[in-house]
Amino acid sequence: MKKAIFFVLMIILASGSFQQQKVITIEGDLYFKLIDFRFFEGPDSFLDQFEDEISSVSLDTLLGEEKKLYQLLKFMGKENLLRKPFFLLRLDNKEIARVFLDSMEYRQIKGFNHMDLSNKNRRVRIKAMVSKIENSDSLMFYQTIKLLSVKEIRGKTYWDK
Repeated sequence: MKKAIFFVLMIILASGSFQQQKVITIEGDLYFKLIDFRFFEGPDSFLDQFEDEISSVSLDTLLGEEKKLYQLLKFMGKENLLRKPFFLLRLDNKEIARVFLDSMEYRQIKGFNHMDLSNKNRRVRIKAMVSKIENSDSLMFYQTIKLLSVKEIRGKTYWDK
């Protein structure tokens, strides 16, 4: 029995899937950005071409906002986030977090519409167990471990252009 447990632990360690990631609970309101990159909704052929283009760009040719966007896209590509669904969450401290999740959990979020919620004076309150994805630009990126609750409640839906 001890040999079997040891064997399983060795496989886990060798595969690199045993990582010490701090799991935290975050809570906030679904946040809408009218213009945002949703790569995961694009066809695979477009995403393949896009990833090739990103890898061929020279950082020396970019300035200011272009450089920030490039670094963000490069980071997302490195972390395999370009093809993952996500939502924006306005945390209680008013910071905006980008929360990545699997396709099955995304179904709980994707049906909400900014205009419908605003017209009904409703908002969507979300609570999730997440692990933080580190990013040098100190943007808030989280990987969902589990959605704990998704509730439509009374209140203002926040958004940005």
